[in-house]
Amino acid sequence: MATVDALRRDGRLTEAGGHLCLRDPSAPILLPSGHPLTVRLHAYGVDAVRLATMASVARFGLADLPLFATATLGDPDGHGAILDDLVEAGVLVADRLGGIRPQSRALAARLVHDAGPQAVARLHRACAAALFRRTGAGDRADRATLADHVTSAGAAVPPDRRTARTLLSTAARATEREPDRAAHWLSAALRHCDGDDTAGDIQARLLRLLVRTGQFTRLTAEVDRIAARGVPTAGHADLAAAALLATLHTGRPLSPRVRAALAGPDPMVAFGDAWPAGTPIPVTDPPVADASLLTAHEFATVRRALTGGAGDDPLVRAGSLGDLALVLRLVLGDSRYGVPVDGAVAAYHRLHEHRARGDLAGVLSAAREANLTDLPDRLVPRLARLWAAEALALRGQREAAAEWLRSVPADPPYAALRWWVSNGPGWEPGDAADVRERLAAGWRAYEAHLSYGSVLGVEQLLVRLAELGARYAPGTPSLRVPDGTGGPRLTTEAESLIHALVERDAAAAERSVEQTRARGHRLDLWHATLALGHTAEDAGPWLRQAYEVARTLDAAATRTVVATAMRRRGVPPPQTRGARPALSAIELQIIELLRGGRTNRQIAARLRLSEKTVENHLTRLFARTGLRSRVELAAASLDRDVLGAVS
Repeated sequence: MATVDALRRDGRLTEAGGHLCLRDPSAPILLPSGHPLTVRLHAYGVDAVRLATMASVARFGLADLPLFATATLGDPDGHGAILDDLVEAGVLVADRLGGIRPQSRALAARLVHDAGPQAVARLHRACAAALFRRTGAGDRADRATLADHVTSAGAAVPPDRRTARTLLSTAARATEREPDRAAHWLSAALRHCDGDDTAGDIQARLLRLLVRTGQFTRLTAEVDRIAARGVPTAGHADLAAAALLATLHTGRPLSPRVRAALAGPDPMVAFGDAWPAGTPIPVTDPPVADASLLTAHEFATVRRALTGGAGDDPLVRAGSLGDLALVLRLVLGDSRYGVPVDGAVAAYHRLHEHRARGDLAGVLSAAREANLTDLPDRLVPRLARLWAAEALALRGQREAAAEWLRSVPADPPYAALRWWVSNGPGWEPGDAADVRERLAAGWRAYEAHLSYGSVLGVEQLLVRLAELGARYAPGTPSLRVPDGTGGPRLTTEAESLIHALVERDAAAAERSVEQTRARGHRLDLWHATLALGHTAEDAGPWLRQAYEVARTLDAAATRTVVATAMRRRGVPPPQTRGARPALSAIELQIIELLRGGRTNRQIAARLRLSEKTVENHLTRLFARTGLRSRVELAAASLDRDVLGAVS
């Protein structure tokens, strides 16, 4: 609670979607200064604090004690005794390989904060100097450790071209094995080369590594630093590509310094300005120069995927969702592009991974994270809110869903997806006039997207238009199958589903559903089988499939929607399974905690059991229910027909 109070005081907590969230999940959380661990550490004196701080900021092990003692002018035996005391006191932890680390990341963050950046840099500089003395005397020194200390010391180590060569050769050996670490060393090498002939090569290698490892916040900073140093003409293409990738991922416009360094308008920069803001993008392909980060052909493919539905089915699908990370991964491949680990684009990519698994709680969590930004009016946070509204509606929380919907403009590039959500399951139309207005509004949204040049949500909109038209207004002129001319390209899966809905084509329905099933997308499979259950002549098989999929989702409302459709179409309700032994009180508590997203360790702590006991209970529950995962078990706990247990 003291940690939570400190986070509140420091402005680290904010409200998002009715939940209290960390404003910046990637920023370290500090242990309170008065915590027993910090008090215990300071009782051992300055050398103990310094040693624990070193273990917090570097890869540190027993073998590094002599180096640390030399760097800090201490006694190796004395430091060894201090280390023993700190491990005994539980402040530091020693692993089986001889590594030493603080007892928790929060303690490490506290130590680094208390020491301050200058003191930490001096500590690294002292270690780097000790290693340089070793190599100068002909002794062996670990080059990776030396590179780590030089890099972390930053400006505390004066620029030196020999140091740049050392960093460069060390990075070259580690690029494939430890690309993250190599990127840090290349960044330091660029500072130490002092603009000599190797600067261009180091710069290009660094930019490629940052993209490959998904470090786009760092890429933004490096692009700005490169622009400040001056860019030779040969480096403009790489800088423009790096600037594009940086602004696409961060959502932030480029700095005036970068724009000036590019010496004039650039098509990549123009696209980077427009797409994150959700503003119209020209349809024509502008000429661009090839870059090692992104060739002209690759840029055109990315641009078309996000604006015109170009490419194969996976690329068309990723573009229609606005999943930038997936588009780039498909175009560049895993060896050149790394999905970022933080930021709105990363959260949005995870949102769709959760959605594919049918994890609606995960969808909502990722949507909240995508909106933890000071740029709420950008494209990605708004799209995340629309998918969150879908998840909330499927969980029966319509008021909360409507609130998310109201926070997003009704104009392109949001109009199609917004219409799709507000006309989905659980938002059934009323009378015939309501149906006509909804269909008309849907086609207006479609036409608006065509003129705007956006494919976001268009595929989903067309499928739902086909479903509503087939259900409520068959034979009307507004019900048509898009033929791909004069509009965005659709996936073959969506084309088959639309054809099945409009023409009552059973073979097309089977093709579409099999494609959806093959890519393992649970929520899309539920939507497709439910839509076919509403429209097919023989609704039973489709609605029974929809109900089986709904059993695996963490939303009881999805089963209610299917059950309602079964009653309307005269399909017998699913047969209940044979009676099962009632669940024990412990098992019911475990299931409830699972539904709350608790880990095995948290469940064990709450119920005062061992983790092994919790694992044994889960194993027995899986065997008794026939379910295969924690998500399925949590969802099925709401259905007495599955578990045979009365709440």
